[in-house]
Amino acid sequence: MRMEVRSWKSEVRSCVNLCAFAPLPAGRQGLRAIFLFSAFCFLFSVSAFSQGASVSAQLDTNVIKLGGQTKLRLRIEHTKDVIIAFPELKDSVSSHVEIVEVHKADTLHEKETTFYKFEKSYTITSFDTGFWVIPPIRFYMNNDTAQYLETEPVMLEVRGVAIDPLKDVNDIKEPLSLPITWQEILLIAGIIFLVVGLISAFALYWLFFRKKKLKITQLFQPKPLSATEKALGLLDQLRKKKLWENNQVKLYHSELTDIVRNYIDERFGVSSPEQVSDETLAAMRDRVDENTFAKLKQLLQLADMVKFAKAQPISNENELSMNNAVDFVNATKPIEVKEEKK
Repeated sequence: MRMEVRSWKSEVRSCVNLCAFAPLPAGRQGLRAIFLFSAFCFLFSVSAFSQGASVSAQLDTNVIKLGGQTKLRLRIEHTKDVIIAFPELKDSVSSHVEIVEVHKADTLHEKETTFYKFEKSYTITSFDTGFWVIPPIRFYMNNDTAQYLETEPVMLEVRGVAIDPLKDVNDIKEPLSLPITWQEILLIAGIIFLVVGLISAFALYWLFFRKKKLKITQLFQPKPLSATEKALGLLDQLRKKKLWENNQVKLYHSELTDIVRNYIDERFGVSSPEQVSDETLAAMRDRVDENTFAKLKQLLQLADMVKFAKAQPISNENELSMNNAVDFVNATKPIEVKEEKK
């Protein structure tokens, strides 16, 4: 249901549309522009109203110079039981009118009131001369796309810059020198510190490490992760992606089995990434206990059902596969033997 009232404003709009497209005799085409401009000047601040809510669009000035700016102000008034929000306007409001800046919404009502008023303004401009219509702007009500209000169209006149052909053409002005900002100072200082740091590091390497025939990479190279640490880290990253929660079930099970297969390859020397699930299960049957084997079997077979039979597991099954993968990795990690101090 469209929330709109047919009134004298709609009749005026009908007259405007009739004038805009009705044929006129030669020599009277200018009357059309005058009438349209007058009509839109009359309508440009008129509000669209529905029970419990109203919206309006208004320009600070409806005449600007080419490239000049003005503000388009959108206003909402509604009662406590109505939910209505400003539309998302980003780049432009029409093909000839662009948005330069979007300002924050302002509250116009008092704290203790049953009728709320909000206003949001947009700095707009145009680089085309003529009369341009800002079309009706739609406001949705109560989070329902079937219920909405629309503002009246607004007319904006963009006038060209007057040029005197008798005057001499002025030279192009030189670029203005702007003061250096704090951001630029910090950027320059950061670059200087980076260059000094690199030079110092190279000098340190040349003076000390090269004499001892040590490679700098040997000193700062991190300890490689074990197969267990690598697999658990990848499983944790996969869990945080929330793939199956976002309807990417097939991708979720594919990445899950890839992690487990690569772990089996690195931990047991079984070429699981190149095998089908039955071959991997046959190779792992005598390497793990029954409980661990059952967990591996569950996650591999469910992944095959999803990838090849287009199965749609329930949430508990998706989470169970993740838990079984973590349990399988923890259950098969190498046992560290610590030497007792004598």
